[in-house]
Amino acid sequence: MAYRHILAAIAPLDDGDILLRRAQSLAQQLGARLSVLQVIEVALTMNTFGAGALAGGADDLAVINQVEMTETLLQAAQKRIAALCEKCGINSADISVRVGGHAAEIIAGAEELGADLIVVGHHPHHGWSALFSHTEESVVHRSRCDVLSIALEIPAA
Repeated sequence: MAYRHILAAIAPLDDGDILLRRAQSLAQQLGARLSVLQVIEVALTMNTFGAGALAGGADDLAVINQVEMTETLLQAAQKRIAALCEKCGINSADISVRVGGHAAEIIAGAEELGADLIVVGHHPHHGWSALFSHTEESVVHRSRCDVLSIALEIPAA
């Protein structure tokens, strides 16, 4: 199968340049289009939907602060990913930043773009973190298209 559209999913704290350069190289070798996606996940504070919300009236100030925080994080992510893509010569039209759950937004983004390959980064998991579900695993299990996981940190031998 020849891939025609590759989606590189760059995590906010990943070594995005490594993943992006590998995805870009693959896209060039295959003659495929490359799109870049970054997802930011915003945890809602208890004040936003706490006891006041359950009683019928959410704290308006907490909601405004949550919206402002989300907008600030979104703008910072857009600047970071744009700078990274500019370094790699990737067109700004092929970049998107979404807010939501990482795996769900990556899968939705791939489906909306018609991507036939998703490229995600992978860090080895140690200790307690190995017990929890991770974005790349969720994407692999739930995606309708192929997923390529790029090792961003080589484990010690």
